[in-house]
Amino acid sequence: KSTVKNKSKHTEITIADKLDDQAISILSDIHNKIKNNFLVFDLKALSGVNSYGTAARIKFISSYKNYNIEFRDVSPDFIRMCNMLSSAKGGGRIFSYMVPYHCDACNLTSYATFELAKINGETGFPNLKCSQRKELIESEEAAEEYLSGI
Repeated sequence: KSTVKNKSKHTEITIADKLDDQAISILSDIHNKIKNNFLVFDLKALSGVNSYGTAARIKFISSYKNYNIEFRDVSPDFIRMCNMLSSAKGGGRIFSYMVPYHCDACNLTSYATFELAKINGETGFPNLKCSQRKELIESEEAAEEYLSGI
């Protein structure tokens, strides 16, 4: 499921697998396809990470410490991991991230993506319209706390 696309100036890496006890195999396959020193990781399709996957991902990212690394569409799980472990993103920077919104009335969780540069300095996340009821819902996360590790 994961893909690697080598562009003229960077390599786009989409991780669409679950990073679990198979993470080393998945990341080794990705490693063998990288041809640039600017890596852009798209994480919106990442389907989950357990402790094995976290350890393998941190080791994988740290092996690219002399590379320019950017993370896009970072999942709430990745954000929480960055909040717990300062080494979770290695030397990479987060460009954009997803924020969960939950509508209690229809029990539906939606996600909005924000660019880090555009939200810095804000006191909270903007409200989002529920995709079912079209009424405004608030984020489940407090911006300052949610972004504390990134």
